[in-house]
Amino acid sequence: MIRLRWDELWHPAPNGCAPGFRHGYLRGADRDAAIQLLRRIGEVSVNDIGLLVEDIAAKAKSQQRLENEIAALEGISPQLETKANELRDLNKEIDKLASERGRFERETETLTQQLNDKRRDLARYAEAINRAGPSLRRANWADKVSDAIEAIVRDAVPGQIDTVAEAMTRAFRAMSHKGIVERVEIDSDCSVKLLSATGRDVREFALSAGEQQIFAQALIAAIAEVSQRDFPIIVDTPLGRLDDAHREGVLRHFTNRPSQVIMLSTDTEVVGRYKELVEPRLAATFHVEHEITGSIGRSRIVPGYFPGNGG
Repeated sequence: MIRLRWDELWHPAPNGCAPGFRHGYLRGADRDAAIQLLRRIGEVSVNDIGLLVEDIAAKAKSQQRLENEIAALEGISPQLETKANELRDLNKEIDKLASERGRFERETETLTQQLNDKRRDLARYAEAINRAGPSLRRANWADKVSDAIEAIVRDAVPGQIDTVAEAMTRAFRAMSHKGIVERVEIDSDCSVKLLSATGRDVREFALSAGEQQIFAQALIAAIAEVSQRDFPIIVDTPLGRLDDAHREGVLRHFTNRPSQVIMLSTDTEVVGRYKELVEPRLAATFHVEHEITGSIGRSRIVPGYFPGNGG
């Protein structure tokens, strides 16, 4: 029926048309388009229309939900901007810390290299100390002996200065063959003078290396005698700087001591007739053998005297 009525709409109105019509603008192409639309609508079933209505209602609900979500987001927008600013600040701080971390890592690498260099230096120093071990031990023993002598001298001063001087005189004259020292004199400040028969201090003249050695040994012997302490005496290379006569005097003096004497001799010192001189007082003899295995040297103590030098 609707189709028939639209077909009657025409301008100019054909014969038989209604005297008036409501949609006068539908002319020409617009009328044809409207007719085509009505035809398509006429082909739509009631069921399709129901589905379209449901779809429109669902889309309306979705639109309302989205509008609600947009409104909620607009409500928290200031908070989001605040959090975004905080996040930017945190990113800047992270970048700063990352830069500092890189700097610290570079410094750590440099310090690690320096530490490795120091460890290598320490290893070299430790090796040098190990090589110098025997010399250091002798130096430590010398320091201990020096401290002991100083303590004994301190105990003996001033009451036994004269007694020490007399004992030193006997020891020096027993070991020296020249007879240039008549007596030993020790002042209250412990200054020692070796006086000749004319009262002249022979120390004003240059003493030979052997005489200086005898002077030191005489002082040690005197202190040991006066202190009445029966401690052993260790003498390293006892005859190294002495001539023949002085060697015999020194050996006789040491063999007459009541306490133990340990002599560290080379294979050219206490040998031959000098060894025979001290033979009656020898309790034991040892010698040091040095062996090299590969690049490592090792010394060991072997019972017995130097081979070929008195057995």
